[in-house]
Amino acid sequence: MSLKFTDPKQLKKLGETFEVMKEKAREDPIYFIDTFLFMFDPKNKPHNVQFKTFPFQRRLIRSIISHIRNGEDLFIEKCREMGATYSVLAAFLWMWLFDDACSFLLGSRKEDYVDNRRGGITGNKEESLFGKLDYMITRLPPFMLPQGWDSNRHFNY
Repeated sequence: MSLKFTDPKQLKKLGETFEVMKEKAREDPIYFIDTFLFMFDPKNKPHNVQFKTFPFQRRLIRSIISHIRNGEDLFIEKCREMGATYSVLAAFLWMWLFDDACSFLLGSRKEDYVDNRRGGITGNKEESLFGKLDYMITRLPPFMLPQGWDSNRHFNY
């Protein structure tokens, strides 16, 4: 189904709604993540799953942001399948979108686990850290992306 707005009043109201949503996302990382982010889950169908944070993830995300802003280290004790990787990446993505001058480095024990979007030895591209970020970014609504964003130009290596 495609929505077409031709009435200037409707278009104006829609634009205002987008601005309100973007401002709320800027103010609250949890709102941003729960409202706009999707994850790839290869173990379940459908694979495209909306990111809905659990209470421990909310605490983790707020802690990550706080530690980054205060220039402090953070040790994350975790087990598998609790969404820590997606939580860290979601916090980085939120800060990249809404905090000026944010820059992050991603690392892992193997190069393919950092970025295999152009092929590699790991399974699907969403297994890598940049693959997960790519998945989240490409599913954001256009009004949430930086003005002039072009994934072919800005998200390559």
